[in-house]
Amino acid sequence: MAASSSTTSAPKPVLLEEPGESSVRELDGQGLRIALVSTRWYEKDVVGPLVRSCKKELLDKGVRTDDLCCYEVPGAYELPFLASRVIQTKRDAVDAVVCIGCMVKGGTMAYEFVSEAVTMGLMKLNVMTDTPVILGLLTCGSDDEAQRCASALGTRLETGSGQQRCNHGVEWAQSALVMARLKRSTAAAKAKMASSERGVKTQPSCSLHCEHCECDVCSCGGRCQCEACGQHKGRVAARQTQTQAVCVGCGQSAAQCDCKGCNCGACAAKQERQQNELLCGGCGRQKKACQCHASHTASGVTTTRVTSHAKQPEREPGVWP
Repeated sequence: MAASSSTTSAPKPVLLEEPGESSVRELDGQGLRIALVSTRWYEKDVVGPLVRSCKKELLDKGVRTDDLCCYEVPGAYELPFLASRVIQTKRDAVDAVVCIGCMVKGGTMAYEFVSEAVTMGLMKLNVMTDTPVILGLLTCGSDDEAQRCASALGTRLETGSGQQRCNHGVEWAQSALVMARLKRSTAAAKAKMASSERGVKTQPSCSLHCEHCECDVCSCGGRCQCEACGQHKGRVAARQTQTQAVCVGCGQSAAQCDCKGCNCGACAAKQERQQNELLCGGCGRQKKACQCHASHTASGVTTTRVTSHAKQPEREPGVWP
């Protein structure tokens, strides 16, 4: 949001929570990629403190240093240009862009024209692209007002060395995190709706660290409770149970058991898995995915077994074993 200043006092930042480590899901920066675009005008006393506060807040909220991209442009008028180029970059795409700058009213009409042009340009990026752009533009009447606005106290934290200043950079950082999370959640909902309309079943995606939780060791560290992580942990537990299953006949693991006709639980589960690995001679799919009506009848359709080395000879025409 843009912040303007009066002659009496500078506006204070509006924060969703105190600066520092996140305590709510919508401000969790883990896994997000954010871009900061700032101006060189008023960099020393105004823009610099705002950028540093914004950057620190993003890092404190969990954004990795490698996922924080910082750019500089000469003045406020160039902010929309670079913001649009950052959004158009498909490789290492960002989840949100924060544009930070300052304009001080002078003796000409350039202040009004440029501030309106910058605001409209960034607004168009918000409605015409899928990436949220945060407007962090101070519009002040004098240099003194700009400096007061850059150091306005929004939330005071008691620390060992005294009170910590919190300027609008913290507010813009929190806004970027909220909008980035909204971008991801709405994109996932849109993709799910489109897939359901086409009749395609989509796999749920992990909402915390990874796009699809298919790794052997979940990167969420057991903290995520979303559907994707729950399914992943269920698959891991099932694999561990199968690996640890022991045949009651020979005492070996089910994978190594060579008992003939054993009906214990471990061997029965192994036999069921082997049944599902059979391939239909008609469609070539596994039994669990086969949709051929003739593949389960004595119609002459043959089936083969999948092994780690090669396929076994075709079975006699007939039903699934």
